[in-house]
Amino acid sequence: MLLINAVNAEGRPVELYVKDGKIAAVGQDLAALAGENETVLDAGGLTVLPAFVDLHCHWRTPGFEYKEDIETGSRRRLHLREPDAQHKACLLFGSTGRDGGTEGR
Repeated sequence: MLLINAVNAEGRPVELYVKDGKIAAVGQDLAALAGENETVLDAGGLTVLPAFVDLHCHWRTPGFEYKEDIETGSRRRLHLREPDAQHKACLLFGSTGRDGGTEGR
């Protein structure tokens, strides 16, 4: 997957090439790394930032462990399943929105 037209935290243009679920290259003019059938995502000027961890949790303990406890809540927040393509794009853009992070623009 190739992410184009993004900017870094300093506002400079940046592209990211993702291979096998990991960032393989960061820089400019990375199109040569992408194969013919590679997915290309246009970030449309959105800022690329490092991963974030949501530390805001409402554990259901004590008293409501049947709904969620520390173990099940932690597992859910770690996203132990492989995300589908739509969610990979949202994760890449740092958004929970349906349109890959363009809400509010």
